[in-house]
Amino acid sequence: PVLAIFGDRDVQVDWRTSMRIYREAFALAGNQALTIKVFEHAGHNLYRNGDSNSDQGSRFADGYIELMVSWLRVQATQR
Repeated sequence: PVLAIFGDRDVQVDWRTSMRIYREAFALAGNQALTIKVFEHAGHNLYRNGDSNSDQGSRFADGYIELMVSWLRVQATQR
């Protein structure tokens, strides 16, 4: 299983291209264990507003921590 996460304001990785590549590769391999999530207003580091030096400090994008915890819990119960 893979959890691919991106920020929609990432200037280091083209998340649209990356999503396409992930989907194509997993489909080619016959693997459906792919979860992709794009966080709005987040940069490469998943900080809000795409800037770790903003007034909001290094706060993660809304829902990032919750997604990580819930995804990991599901993976742990499937083993």
